[in-house]
Amino acid sequence: MATIGQKVKTFRTLKGISQQELADKAKSHKTTISRIERDALLPNAQILAALSSMGMDVTDLFEGSKVPSGSKKEQALYHRVSELEIKLLSVESKLAKLIDFIEKKL
Repeated sequence: MATIGQKVKTFRTLKGISQQELADKAKSHKTTISRIERDALLPNAQILAALSSMGMDVTDLFEGSKVPSGSKKEQALYHRVSELEIKLLSVESKLAKLIDFIEKKL
């Protein structure tokens, strides 16, 4: 079972972009991308949005991934937060497309 970091690294490598390029697209830092790929940090909304804009289905990122150990309540909260972040990204993406559409019509 691949970790979230392994999935991010595989996707980035297949796209042929560097950690710095992904960081620039996400308005983040190369060290942040490195920490995500080493599973020392979970991707935030900006990173998820950047990955999504490059074609990654971010829902696949969390499916079947290892989650932090802890109580069942902590794991349930982790999953719920992940679900909400994905929904937020979807809304943000749709809103950005709507704004682009409106700007082109003006």
